[in-house]
Amino acid sequence: MARRFPALLALAASVAASLATVTPAVSAQAKTTDLTRFATGDLARLDFAQAGTAAPATPFEAKGGKTATLAQFKGKVVVLNLWATWCAPCVKEMPQLDRLQGMFPAKDLAVVTVSMDMAGWRAVEPFWEKRGLKNITPYLDKKNALALGYKARGLPLTVIYDRQGKEVARIAAPAEWDAKPAIDLIAVLVGSGKK
Repeated sequence: MARRFPALLALAASVAASLATVTPAVSAQAKTTDLTRFATGDLARLDFAQAGTAAPATPFEAKGGKTATLAQFKGKVVVLNLWATWCAPCVKEMPQLDRLQGMFPAKDLAVVTVSMDMAGWRAVEPFWEKRGLKNITPYLDKKNALALGYKARGLPLTVIYDRQGKEVARIAAPAEWDAKPAIDLIAVLVGSGKK
């Protein structure tokens, strides 16, 4: 029996170590599964297949010709919306996205709207002014590099990232971003990673 005891201890330690490495993956999967409850109504088409994927480093343009990337928003929950002024569902979403941003502090949430308009700022700036969007800032990607990287089949495409810059879910369809399912989803993400 005395000889078996060290062997049993070693076996128990080995099992405990292997369980410790499995637990984070299980909890991450459980976290994603838990968020599927928000896939109702307009968010019914939320896609969690890419959950955990890091945000791309693809640059896009801020006003004044400055370069921006999603990395500059790390530490915040990010709602990235690819849109265009000629896209009717996109146009409908903009005031909703503006209201969504207004519901959360800027230190917790960044609604990042990136226009795919080839006409650039000539199309985006008048659109912004006409609609009086105050809570969100427009960005531009005339080359559609983000849309190509996401393999977008159309617009709008919205991708949600957690505070660590990891994808949570995406939706390749319009949604009501100021309705209860969307607000509740963002509230959970903002609350789960408070800094």
